[in-house]
Amino acid sequence: MAAKKTSSAKKPKGLVPVARKAVRLAERRTVAAAVNAVSRVPALGDLPSGEAFLAKQASAGSRRFMPQAEVRMKQTKRPSTGRLPLLIMQHAASGEVALADAADHQGSAHPNFLERVATRIADEGDLQTAVRLRRRALELDPENPARRLALANTLAAVTERGVVHDWIVGLANGPVAANGEEILDLLKQAYELAPGNPYVLHEYGTALIGAGQVHEGVPLLEIAVLKQPGESWFMELADIYRRPDVAQFEKAMTFYERVFEKDPKNTKALSGIINAGTRGPMDWARIWRSVRKLETRKKTKATPYENEDVRAQLDQLLWTQENPTEEQVETLVAGLKREANMDSMLHPMALNLVITRLQFARFFSAGFALREAAAKERTRTLRKSAITTAHQLRSLMKAHAYLDDGETAASLADPRFWDSPDQMERLQIEKLQADAELMSGRPEAYIEYSRKARRRTPLTADDTMEKLIKGRRVALVGPAETGDRLGNIIDEYDVVVRPRYQPDFIAENRDAQGSRTDITYYSGQDLTSLFETISGAAEAGDIKVVNARPFSHAAHAHRNLEWLRFYRQDFSLCFHGGSLGIQRMAYDLLQFQPEEICVFNSDLYTGNSMFTTGWREGNTFGPYSHINDIVVSHDVKSEFRFMKALMGTGIVTAQGRAAEVLEQTPEEYVRAVEDAGVLC
Repeated sequence: MAAKKTSSAKKPKGLVPVARKAVRLAERRTVAAAVNAVSRVPALGDLPSGEAFLAKQASAGSRRFMPQAEVRMKQTKRPSTGRLPLLIMQHAASGEVALADAADHQGSAHPNFLERVATRIADEGDLQTAVRLRRRALELDPENPARRLALANTLAAVTERGVVHDWIVGLANGPVAANGEEILDLLKQAYELAPGNPYVLHEYGTALIGAGQVHEGVPLLEIAVLKQPGESWFMELADIYRRPDVAQFEKAMTFYERVFEKDPKNTKALSGIINAGTRGPMDWARIWRSVRKLETRKKTKATPYENEDVRAQLDQLLWTQENPTEEQVETLVAGLKREANMDSMLHPMALNLVITRLQFARFFSAGFALREAAAKERTRTLRKSAITTAHQLRSLMKAHAYLDDGETAASLADPRFWDSPDQMERLQIEKLQADAELMSGRPEAYIEYSRKARRRTPLTADDTMEKLIKGRRVALVGPAETGDRLGNIIDEYDVVVRPRYQPDFIAENRDAQGSRTDITYYSGQDLTSLFETISGAAEAGDIKVVNARPFSHAAHAHRNLEWLRFYRQDFSLCFHGGSLGIQRMAYDLLQFQPEEICVFNSDLYTGNSMFTTGWREGNTFGPYSHINDIVVSHDVKSEFRFMKALMGTGIVTAQGRAAEVLEQTPEEYVRAVEDAGVLC
């Protein structure tokens, strides 16, 4: 009589020898035989003892494994990994997650084993399982700050639909971290457990800054880079110092210089040196020491700096702090143009520094002539190769717009010819064309684009803005002392809009400023520093809507205030920097289809003073002056053209001194700026 067969399910212990053999073979590095043995252990199912044995061995062997968060905390490049548990995880028939769960079920799961499985699963895109395993690892090892860091990093990768900032589209729907508060809390706990660890300091400081707590986060980053100097952290901290709500330009410049000295090919660091240096210390020789390396190191393309006369003129302009004479400027510009005709051009960043230096010395015409030459060179260069992305297209369109060729810019961005599978890129193309159409005095595409954008991504106070503005007459009131006394006319408008609401200033200048403020706009720096004052005025009903710049959304949106609006978008075709305040406000207001936007109390820097006395402290260029941004981050000639384009829509008008200035040609306007001397 034949013996009755017994199924393997009734004899789970028979699998133990197979599992043990797999472990022995793996320990001897007989990989192929080990894989074969491991694969003979069936799926977990009823947790046969062989599989349980493998789970226990994999967990025990992972004690030597060093999680990535711990690697960074310990600043080591050679973490232990352990070959045996990795082999079992990769080839166990039941899968590595099942092994981890089996070990946990047996009470033998080591936190490093759970972390190891979580790392591999996260790399494959299963973030939810990775979060679950890391939560369990934290429960088993609650006093280890690396567990909190690892969990926070995984949670940060779990996204949901929210509002993101794109530099063309502005604020739009996109992926944002879904667990912001929990991430911040985990990092805070890690900091409390390891307050002196540089990686913990860096991660917690970065999270605080991202949550809008800039002044709490920056000191932590400063200690982190002191303890662990490194190029990437230097760059991060320098970028933060340069932010308008921090504005510590000397520190920013110092860190950019450290990066550039170590890596002279890092053009982002060099750009930071120029931006921070011209907005901050204004030490031209110090800036030039870095920038001239672009022209002195061996290059494949000719540079004007090889010409002895041009080199002497450039060094004279930038090594000395004295302003150049008119003759020196004419000689330099003629030399650069002569070199350009021979296809010998300064690096764009070096040229930008020269232009900035000339304009700080009040030679605006010379600076604009060089910038227009740079725009022509950009169109020539960009058309040599294929344009395949929205950002490349934007660069070409900006050059055409700067050359007062809005029609060409608009034709380049016809959405029919740019079919992209990426939704954000499609929106970018549509936005670029709408802005180019606006430059030609046609607002319809911009208004329609903005209407659809509000529907796609509703933002707080957009509805309030539309109710206040649509079909209404809007007075846009600047802070300049123009000699106009049109306060009574301003008060007759349906809506009064101002930058930086200041009730005492308005009361003292009622004959020029009018008496009301319905809507106000703030820069990023002012919004942060004056928030309590702003909030008090809004809560009291003195102002109906406070508008903040789009990039402020990440730092302040969590406040959820009905009166605080983050205006969605800026004009996207500025060749140099961004739009100035009056133009930026008019651009935003236009989308809501007012009957009229009338500009008051603005002379576009052609008057005797920057602002009316009492509106803001400081109204001259100089080290660390906020006025420096008018030259460093803007181009007043292109902004003049933009305002004339807005007036070309028939919706934007002007009264008083503003109307007189805007009747000028661009060339007449630049001469008026130079003659006035307010920008000096």
